[in-house]
Amino acid sequence: QGSTSSRKSEDPMRWFLRLTGQENSSESKQKPTSIAGEIALYSSMAQKKNAIALKSEPLSFWSKHGDELPLLKELASKYLTTLGTSVPSESAFSVAGFVGRKESARLTAKNLSYLVFLKDKI
Repeated sequence: QGSTSSRKSEDPMRWFLRLTGQENSSESKQKPTSIAGEIALYSSMAQKKNAIALKSEPLSFWSKHGDELPLLKELASKYLTTLGTSVPSESAFSVAGFVGRKESARLTAKNLSYLVFLKDKI
């Protein structure tokens, strides 16, 4: 009867998840405060879940678990994004073409590389 009274005070969904062994009390878990802690948590998540699913659908993983791993989410959003335009690459090639045409007879490949870099930064 003690279990019945504790069940009444417990949220029905949490009680059901606890009984089925699927309790995921993310509210009670403390968030890691360091990048090393987040990496450890990410590693444990990868072991619990299908590692292939993590690799095949990284954006859905980060939208679901981003709040638990805020530092890694920031890195993931930086490195998993794709530019919607080719303007930066076109710019680099057009500068290289312009500088290369103008100075092609006199510049070594190394100096042309330096000149393109400087031209892009100025």
